[in-house]
Amino acid sequence: MNREITDQLSTALDVYNCIICLFMMLSVMGDLKKNKANRYFFFACLAVLIFNIADISNWQMEGLVPAWHVPALHILTFVFYMIVPFCYFFLLKYIREYLKPHKVSNWYFNLSYVISGLYFMGVIASPFSGFYYYITPGNMYRRGQYNCISTIFFGVFFLVTLIMIIANRKYFPRKSIFAFLSYVAFPITCQIIQIKFYGLSLVNLGLSCSLLLIFINAHHDLKITLNKNERKQFDYELHVLEMQGHVLARFGDLLKFRTFEGGRHSERVGELVESLARQCVKDGFFTDLFTAEYLSALRVTASFYDIGKIALPDNLINKPEKLDDYEYQLMVQHTKKGREFLEEIYRDYKEDIVIKLAKEVALFHHERWNGTGYPAGLHGEEIPVSARLFSIIDVFDALVYKRCYKEAMFIDDAIELIKNASGTQFDPILVKEFLLIKTDIMRILTKYEEGR
Repeated sequence: MNREITDQLSTALDVYNCIICLFMMLSVMGDLKKNKANRYFFFACLAVLIFNIADISNWQMEGLVPAWHVPALHILTFVFYMIVPFCYFFLLKYIREYLKPHKVSNWYFNLSYVISGLYFMGVIASPFSGFYYYITPGNMYRRGQYNCISTIFFGVFFLVTLIMIIANRKYFPRKSIFAFLSYVAFPITCQIIQIKFYGLSLVNLGLSCSLLLIFINAHHDLKITLNKNERKQFDYELHVLEMQGHVLARFGDLLKFRTFEGGRHSERVGELVESLARQCVKDGFFTDLFTAEYLSALRVTASFYDIGKIALPDNLINKPEKLDDYEYQLMVQHTKKGREFLEEIYRDYKEDIVIKLAKEVALFHHERWNGTGYPAGLHGEEIPVSARLFSIIDVFDALVYKRCYKEAMFIDDAIELIKNASGTQFDPILVKEFLLIKTDIMRILTKYEEGR
């Protein structure tokens, strides 16, 4: 194929790839702070973007002889080769985060460090020895004598990815497994084709298209599903979830006979927590975690997250005055008692999402973002997201409803207090999202107005 034609085609393909990568990066950018999976996906797209920009620049710099162009082509070609392992490595990291809470062996990452190190040695040697590539006196890029070794490394990178996907296949949603396999199949297929049509940027296209498939399947579908309030669960899962909810809710109902929280406290909290979680998904936060099943489990958890108070004496949980130090230490124990109570109930059962959330919310819903909470003094993201959600809603509900030790507060005043506690008591991102659901708050509180 004519070199001028291949240059034009390659440049056009690379520009197309850059557009794809920029689109995906912008789509996940709002969730980078709270979602590690999206963070690694963003960096994978960034690596492929740099890969394509370097390639475009190479096409444009070749054959130009003014002195400043010569080092530019050397640098760009070096970047082009150097970025390859990063494209692959960030996708490995993304897959591990995507599959959580299932664990992925560190074997894949340890191997990736080794093969990346070996590959980098060849890249570093190339400007001096022409190992992978060399630049001619006429300022033209040429493959080096051992360029085939870089191609072998390329294949090994994706072979490790393939093994990782196959070994953990049971943890991938059925729809997305094809998308992840495409990350291996597309670039390798394009590499084989490119051997015949030297000069075309087909490998770059394979990388970009495979990332786009992963994006569509792993990100876009989830957000659409949640935004439309669809709860796609198997009949058996729904049955088990409802059964667990009814059993534990009855335990939670025991509290209403002993406290002044109001008989429908747990229902209010459940709806408010779910509304806050859905607002997070709408704005791109925790999209990999907040599945329909997770949101259903959160709502069930509201029925018994304070179950540990059953172990406390009536005169303590209904005391109208401020607790003294001894009484406060007893009150702190209700989080641990709740966790122990749930562990005792479910010790003979396989842990599922409802049990997991119930135990972590019961134990950690009084932790604070700045580390001054109890019982463990966890700080920031050390606190499970579920407990961070309940922390805000639990305090808000306590503020706007009458308790034995206080009168009810106006809703706007309570919202302002939550806002002022951002970054100290509460997760700043969740507070920001909480302030956006005021309409839902008013609707839910009106629904349970008889409790006020």
